[in-house]
Amino acid sequence: MKELTPRVLETANRCGIPLLQIPFETTYIDILMSVMNQIMVDEGREEILHRFLADVVYENYAEREIMIERGRLLGMGVVENSFACLCLEPRNPGGDPRQLSARARDLRHYLEREADILRCWQTDWNRGVLLLAEGTDSQALCRCLRQRLTPADLHAVVGLDGAAVTLSVGQAGRGLDALRRSYHDAVRARQTGTLVFADRFLYFYEELRTFCCLHDILLRENGDAFAEILSPVENRDMLETIAMYFTCDGDLEQVSSRLFVHKNTVKYRLGRLEKKTGLRLSHPRGNFLLYLAVLAREFQSADSGVESLLSVETKGGE
Repeated sequence: MKELTPRVLETANRCGIPLLQIPFETTYIDILMSVMNQIMVDEGREEILHRFLADVVYENYAEREIMIERGRLLGMGVVENSFACLCLEPRNPGGDPRQLSARARDLRHYLEREADILRCWQTDWNRGVLLLAEGTDSQALCRCLRQRLTPADLHAVVGLDGAAVTLSVGQAGRGLDALRRSYHDAVRARQTGTLVFADRFLYFYEELRTFCCLHDILLRENGDAFAEILSPVENRDMLETIAMYFTCDGDLEQVSSRLFVHKNTVKYRLGRLEKKTGLRLSHPRGNFLLYLAVLAREFQSADSGVESLLSVETKGGE
């Protein structure tokens, strides 16, 4: 309405109804920005950031323009800039959240020194910390993260302990939709990476994309066809050995060292497994099918909460 009649004003005053008189040409977005600025002062910037990211990640909004303005109020270029999500999580529950938050803060400051990263946002997230790297170019942002996030640098500069935490990185992209995809990519990279590469703590979705797709395929109903390849093998030592064989990229010396058995024992177990399955590790087709079978068992075991074979690090004797 351009104006209210005297009767309406009198009735509102008598009934104690508050009225907001706003210039007619003022847009809704202008009002929203003023209100959001006041909310930030009252509630704190970090809480607003957490709520904004949660709404983006879980697509909990109806008006895209409002989300864009909310991001701009925080200082994000949610339309023109690119984003990559980094999830820092403890390997096991019960860790000190303050220490994890401190490590995340060090990582944020480390990344913000890079020219290709405009700023890095941080908020507590589920059982870990979510970092959001923002840059002007998706490819430059991806390249920067790959170059600067190495296990050696993370340990030396940031003090990350791979035995205590994991860091998963989603692929960078431009805009709100890409931000949401980057987060879900980071989650998938951690879920799959901890199964396929249990001895690592840094997982890039870009590197693990194929394994993430395999994860999806092998957990479907037809994934049982691959897991059944190993069904003739009932001996757990043999199953652990074939799993470690692929973890170690076929290096028998490393397999025997990590399982604490003689190299000849490893050869014997693998030979027995080949006879039972009818597949040869020295043949590309047999090697491929056995690897898919190990992955299928691992993915299904993780899905059902059964102990993983790929995570076996030591085994005391025969």
